[in-house]
Amino acid sequence: MDHVLRPYLQATEESERERRLEELLLFHAASEIRFTLRQRLGFHVSQSGVNPNNQDAEDLYQEIIAKTIQILRDLSAASSPPKLEIENFKQYVGRIATNVCVNFIRAKSPTRWRLKNNLRDVLNRQPEFAPWKLGSETLGGLVAWKGLNKYPSWPPQSHPLEEELGRFRAARFPHENIKQVSLKRIVAELFGWVEYPLALETLLGCVAYLAGH
Repeated sequence: MDHVLRPYLQATEESERERRLEELLLFHAASEIRFTLRQRLGFHVSQSGVNPNNQDAEDLYQEIIAKTIQILRDLSAASSPPKLEIENFKQYVGRIATNVCVNFIRAKSPTRWRLKNNLRDVLNRQPEFAPWKLGSETLGGLVAWKGLNKYPSWPPQSHPLEEELGRFRAARFPHENIKQVSLKRIVAELFGWVEYPLALETLLGCVAYLAGH
């Protein structure tokens, strides 16, 4: 069991258990949830899970928090040893968040789901591109980058995705309707702009935003 969970699981008083639960959510789960929402959907929420301009983002954040709390309460109530072993709590929360995002895309935007499949096809079929796995994540980039497993996060936390993509569109497609540009060219221009690999979900979020999906 991940050591960060032990103080919570070993708490004997209800007040202490609730305090430890809040610490797990605040210091370990929240940042991973915010990162996943940003990477998978391009959704931003504050440290408290608020985005007054995007109710979907807030709802998804709260749904993931609720699922995480339920898992933790089930662990606390389980007989010893618990059936579920969480070796890395942060990664586990990331998987919960990813599943919620995937379900949201499927239900909310079939068009976005098709776009993801089209992106996979472009990465696999075009000789200048390549997809590869890094852990449980799929990356995409120029074929010369294939296998890279260290690269900075994009965009930086200090740069909202929408602003960075606005600069990208102004620089690379100043006089074109980007909705009429081929997916292959958009992907090529994005890789040229970023200059290192992107997670497939990040690439999807970028292209979906640019295309208005």
